[in-house]
Amino acid sequence: MRNPRVTTHRTVDTSSLDSIVAGVVRAGMTDEGKALALYRFFTHTVYHYGWPYMRPEREENWQDPIKVINVHGYSLCGSQARIFGRLLSRVFGDDNVRLIGFTEVEPGAWQWQQRPGAFLDSARLRASERRAPMGHTSFEVRYGGRWRLIDPHVQFYTYLRDGSGLASAEDCIADPSLVTRPARRIKGLMPCGDLGRVFHASRFINWGSLTRETAPDNHVMDIILRRGDTYTRYWDRRGPFVWFSEMDRRWEPDYLAPGPRHICEGEGCWRHYGNGDLVYQPRLTDYTYRDGVIAETGLASPGPAGLRPDRARRAASVTFATRLPYMACAAKLTFAATRATGSDYLCVWVRPAGGLWRQLWQEPDCGRLRRQLDLSPWVSGKYACDLRFDLMAARHPEQAVLHSFTLETTFLLNYLALPRLLPGRNRVQVMVADPGELRDRRLEVTYSWADREGEHQDCRLISAAPCTYHLTVASVATTPADNPKYMRFLRLRVW
Repeated sequence: MRNPRVTTHRTVDTSSLDSIVAGVVRAGMTDEGKALALYRFFTHTVYHYGWPYMRPEREENWQDPIKVINVHGYSLCGSQARIFGRLLSRVFGDDNVRLIGFTEVEPGAWQWQQRPGAFLDSARLRASERRAPMGHTSFEVRYGGRWRLIDPHVQFYTYLRDGSGLASAEDCIADPSLVTRPARRIKGLMPCGDLGRVFHASRFINWGSLTRETAPDNHVMDIILRRGDTYTRYWDRRGPFVWFSEMDRRWEPDYLAPGPRHICEGEGCWRHYGNGDLVYQPRLTDYTYRDGVIAETGLASPGPAGLRPDRARRAASVTFATRLPYMACAAKLTFAATRATGSDYLCVWVRPAGGLWRQLWQEPDCGRLRRQLDLSPWVSGKYACDLRFDLMAARHPEQAVLHSFTLETTFLLNYLALPRLLPGRNRVQVMVADPGELRDRRLEVTYSWADREGEHQDCRLISAAPCTYHLTVASVATTPADNPKYMRFLRLRVW
């Protein structure tokens, strides 16, 4: 089933830049209202945290707005400015958004030792990497004939005193009192500390306009669910976090130890990463198993026992593909098979899509067997993998059989971008790319949450698309009020 998608009318569909803008920007908003509405969405969805920006982009592009918003949920100033800028460029145009920078006029001018403040991420770079003046990347948007500074990383903006709207970075450098004694007090700005000293001791840098080449939104959140797939996304941690070695080199150990969260908010911070899992359990007794197959050779027709070679002494092989919009962090394979004699052959292979095959297992024993294998070293940090079973029977085809298997892939996600239910009445909409696929297969959608009235689970069998229904959530007890961890999971199952 191609791209089943669940949205609600009270949350933002984060599958594309256009869907985000459509969910945030309302008719009749002023230019300032549009810019600040996107700022509020972004700063509630993505937080600042150290990221491995020395890692080659061919492995993981930290400038892709769709990937950072949905998968990682965090990045540092340069990435955040580019991603936020791409959102605003959909409203104001490429020529009216630009990357800017601040740098110390001389090393130590920002006085980090005395006042680490809002640039804590950069301040915690190891001392060996702080020999030159410190710098920070930010963002400006132009409307009403002038540039306006809106910093998503530091979570900062300020107003001019003449009533003409938001100030620019150069305005703040020329008159730091716009920061130290703002014309308007705005609640919730600069959660990590004061910026006053920074503007007294900064130089302005214009790095130019922001375009798709600067931050390409190539990542897509589409998924194809096969019959036998159960796709669950949790509002919590249910598995490991993918750690990149560059982070260990670049950041101090005490910054890394708690895991990915907005460290400036203290130990009680709730913005942790989340996990999901894709559990694939195909029926090998009929041809529906081919939903997940990208290659096969030498197999007999599926029968009550499962998959086997079509003749003795001929190698048979079947390859199943898993493709995810999220980054895998762990995987486990459980299978049942028969290898009747020592002359029969059963081997399991794995590879990241487009990579080299690695032998995962060659069965040494005889009889009807059940094995559990860890695929994590080969799939962690990847978005796609292939799994291959090789079979050969020496004398009789039924002596080498794959009876069943279950592939459980755990992945990373930013649960702040999921379509959660909010207290009150929620309108849920379920869509699929081809509604005709619902004629011969079933799609089940399950929401699970906890409110002050207890634990709840709503399961719907979707027979036509688009399908709209309503769910009501009572008040919740989480802290802070917008902490979405009262949500448990959103599950899609196809059979």
